[in-house]
Amino acid sequence: MPSSFRKPEPPYDFVPLPEAKLPFPSPEILSHATWQIAKPDVYTGRLTLKATVARPVHIGSGLYELSEEVGFAKGVVVRGIVRVGGEPVIPGSSWKGAVRATYEACTKSCLRLVTQPMQEQYSTEWRRSKIPAPTVDELVGTHRLPAHGRVSVRLARDVLRKWESCREVRNSGDLKLLCPACALFGGLGYRGRVRFLEGYVTKSTIAGERRAIKVDSANSPHLHRAGTPKVTREGQRPSIEISDLQGRKFYRYGGRNQRPREPIDYLPEGVVLALAVEFERLLRAEIGGILLCVGLGDGPRLRVGGGKPFGLGELQVELSEVELRSTDAWGQYEVQPTTVSDRDAWVRETTDAFKSAPIFHSPGFDRLRALWREAQGTQR
Repeated sequence: MPSSFRKPEPPYDFVPLPEAKLPFPSPEILSHATWQIAKPDVYTGRLTLKATVARPVHIGSGLYELSEEVGFAKGVVVRGIVRVGGEPVIPGSSWKGAVRATYEACTKSCLRLVTQPMQEQYSTEWRRSKIPAPTVDELVGTHRLPAHGRVSVRLARDVLRKWESCREVRNSGDLKLLCPACALFGGLGYRGRVRFLEGYVTKSTIAGERRAIKVDSANSPHLHRAGTPKVTREGQRPSIEISDLQGRKFYRYGGRNQRPREPIDYLPEGVVLALAVEFERLLRAEIGGILLCVGLGDGPRLRVGGGKPFGLGELQVELSEVELRSTDAWGQYEVQPTTVSDRDAWVRETTDAFKSAPIFHSPGFDRLRALWREAQGTQR
């Protein structure tokens, strides 16, 4: 292999995992049957947010559309975005998933989405191989596989034991086993205590002609990059097991687009959206975690939708309003919610509470912050 050759760095990095997942420390507030909570520092209410598109946002509808139908020059077929009544929107599920992924990385939470075993290409010719050269040498030299081919790659047994996905909630006792992220956002058999509303575009912010942008085809990350590869032999053919996981995968900010091919529809930079989160029975620290994970305080900027490997999807979020409702007022519709007057102080108080909470995983948060700072330095 030529010493001058270096394969390009992947568009993603890994955020370190905690030592193990931690059960949510206040399971008594999780039951939906208990709508009145006497516990202090538990809040129910609504966050209203304003999000400005900092990098084009593409949330695919799964459909292809004619370019002239979405406001581009005629004669091109583009991948469409989600629209309601002809107007682009950000589905609540889309940005909830983005916030949850960041919250999981910043807390001692479980690993929910795990890559299944896959077949990866190897070769003694470095230009054709996806597997690292030392591992290929072992496959070909020690285990006498052909010089080119495909090999099975899988996670080692019990490698996920400390972060295994939370099990289905079937009774109140199972609530005590939920990790911080599942306790907040929900999981199998439990709907969670937050609701992310559909984000809609402020009408006056879309103006002028747009041009279609093109992106590469995004491929799944190679499993062998997730940890330490080790060649094992079970049965007649050797395979690769992955142990010592590097962490949770996050795409780098900025991204790169080496071979732009496919035109897409998108929300352009400068578009302003109205977003909102409704919540019930949240600890002050949990509210602070949500605020950090949407990019407030010193949190990393929120990214939504597709195209993250190519730098798409960044939103710059501001807090417009905080409404709090007393748990004693549930069912009393004539009681108006309390509006927080000093929003900046509220952000500081809640985010500080999150950082000092036992569920907080500072190495994960610090790595996400570092990824954001790296991109800012590149853009200068």
